[in-house]
Amino acid sequence: MNSYFIQNWGGAMSQNNNDNKLIDQEENMLLLLKKLLESMSKQLSAPAFAYWFSDISIQELDIDRIIFGTDTQLKMEWLEVRYSKLILETLKSITGKDYNLEFVLVPRKKHDA
Repeated sequence: MNSYFIQNWGGAMSQNNNDNKLIDQEENMLLLLKKLLESMSKQLSAPAFAYWFSDISIQELDIDRIIFGTDTQLKMEWLEVRYSKLILETLKSITGKDYNLEFVLVPRKKHDA
C-alpha cells in the first residue's frame, strides 16, 4: 500500500518524532474528508451540502495538492467554480496548510445484480 510521511496537520494528524511512523495515506484521506465534510455541513444549507457534497471523495492527497472526485460533470464544475474558495479556507482551518485543488470525474460504480 502506498504511504508517505505526514507532517503536523495542526493537531488533526501528527508525526511521531521518536520513530518517524508512517501514516497510511488512505486513512489520511478518509480522516481529512470526514473533517472537511463535517465543517462544510455547518457552513452550507442542508440541501446545498447534500447535493453538492454527497458524492465527493479524495482521490489523491499530496503534500500540497488534493484531488477531489465526484460523480457528475456538473458537480465537478460547480465545486471548482463555486466552492473552491470555501473548500480551501476550510482545509486551511483543519490542517494549517495551503493546498492546490483539482477536481476529477469519478463515475459511480455499478453494482452487480
